[in-house]
Amino acid sequence: MLYKGMVVLLLFFVLNAQSQNVNGYWYGTGKVAVEGQHNSYMVELKLKQTHKNVSGKLSYYFRDSLFVENIEGSYEAVTRSLKLKKFPVNYYKNISTVFGVDCPMTAALTLLSSRTETALKGSFISEEAFKYTCPVINITLAKSNDTLPFIALKEKEPEEEKPVVPVAPPKKTVERRKDIVQTIEVVSDTVQIAFYDNGAIDYDSVSVYVDNRLAKEKHLLSEKAIELNVFVDKKTEFTDISMFAENVGTIPPNTAVMVLYDGRKRYEIQMESDFNKTATVRLVRKK
Repeated sequence: MLYKGMVVLLLFFVLNAQSQNVNGYWYGTGKVAVEGQHNSYMVELKLKQTHKNVSGKLSYYFRDSLFVENIEGSYEAVTRSLKLKKFPVNYYKNISTVFGVDCPMTAALTLLSSRTETALKGSFISEEAFKYTCPVINITLAKSNDTLPFIALKEKEPEEEKPVVPVAPPKKTVERRKDIVQTIEVVSDTVQIAFYDNGAIDYDSVSVYVDNRLAKEKHLLSEKAIELNVFVDKKTEFTDISMFAENVGTIPPNTAVMVLYDGRKRYEIQMESDFNKTATVRLVRKK
């Protein structure tokens, strides 16, 4: 009986391990394993698993540039071990991402699962010949279930800009406190608005709401503006422009500069959002 019980228990663990796979989007950060402060890598893996074989794309931001590499590897379900074959990674001391050098690296990651989180943790490891030049990069990736992959944020095609007219509120915006940063009296029917990252690019992702209508969904804050035109109705008491934090980047909280053009007038407003509050600029139409 004891023997049969051990067999059943072993079979349970094997089947449970095999039920886990690495299909899907994984995103997070890579940190160089050397002392001092260095630029981090914002990493995304898009993986497709067929039996033990794994293929897909590795995408990462380093400094202000995006790199995309095709990858291949294998996944062992029993040990939950993901191995990726050689791929290039931009050298962590590169000053220029255009004329810099690459480190040939492989990946050794482990799938970790709990009731609240599924993650891949491990390292990018350089080849033996480069181990003193290219240090280990420690990787922590979370599985994306319902968020837009950050690479898609970068690759979105520009949309034709039309004035946003407020409509009924979605449930999402009332889950956090509105923080009214500034109230501005405007004279134009339509104002032009642009959001930029405030300071170093740390991969903040935001959605923009006009009153309670989703106007821009899950956009990466960077040196490239998130732009929209907003109709300000005389008949309403006010119009709210809200910056909703989808994440807080690598340096919390989520910060941005909002530039507003009202005819010839230009306003520059510092905004800060996190998972508890949504930064909001309130527009009042001049009578």
